Amino acid sequence: MKISASLIVKNEQDHIRTCLNSIIGVDEIVIVDTGSSDDTVNIAKEYTNRVYHGDEYLWKDDFAHSRNQSLNLCTGDWILIIDADEILEEGGVKKLRDLIGKTDKTGLYFNTISISNSTQVHKSIRAFKKGSAYWKGKAHNYLVGLTTEDTQLNLYYGYSKAHELDPDRTLRILKKACEEDGGLTRERYYLAREYWYRKNYDTALYHWSEYVKLSKFLAEKADAYLMMARCSWLTQRGDDARKYCLEAIKLNPDFKEALLFMSEIHHEPWKSKWMWIAKNATNKDVIFVRVT
Repeated sequence: MKISASLIVKNEQDHIRTCLNSIIGVDEIVIVDTGSSDDTVNIAKEYTNRVYHGDEYLWKDDFAHSRNQSLNLCTGDWILIIDADEILEEGGVKKLRDLIGKTDKTGLYFNTISISNSTQVHKSIRAFKKGSAYWKGKAHNYLVGLTTEDTQLNLYYGYSKAHELDPDRTLRILKKACEEDGGLTRERYYLAREYWYRKNYDTALYHWSEYVKLSKFLAEKADAYLMMARCSWLTQRGDDARKYCLEAIKLNPDFKEALLFMSEIHHEPWKSKWMWIAKNATNKDVIFVRVT
């Protein structure tokens, strides 16, 4: 099976070499550069002759558009998705070959782990069979059309300095998307998170409140309720915080972070009782594992 690595990049000269070194052994590396002004393109060309740049590939505030451009240029049987500020685990290409030789699924989940905080882990589809899926979503894009299998392959992510050149990019994209379509769920969840990062807790709470009315994705919905509880607690609304946190636990009784937060916002004897339950939680079906 031929493996193509698919990347979209912009101003990643500080990271791209480490990334590409980690995927040596794939059959093909396809890179779409969306408008770098640094040395990214020249560094990329040291690793592959499949580097595409110019007016046709300039950034359009649409991740799915650029990812689909890169995907469509790939010729492999399977596609490996990796960003320039990410690193595939040592021996990862060989492990991936073994997995795709055995699976009857069309998509594989990896563990994506923060380089700066190894307790922050979530599952992400990072390899899929060519022709079985395409990208959707202008920000926090996602694949549609796959049957999936979990793996223990690890991919480590950092924080690219390129983000500092346009720090409001994701907020801008998501805000526009939700203004254009009030029925979006995934985009609204992540829009709320952008406001959370900026400590605008009331606006974050509003968007997560709208999100939970519409979403049917229980793992993400549980996380939204926990974040609504955190927003409420930080704005001195303790009763609301406990109410929302309980909703998160109802959706997933194994959600350790929610159980620990419930302990934090109670007095004894409930504080100890919630702590005891948290110690036995497994984080099964938790979408973002921030506490282990």
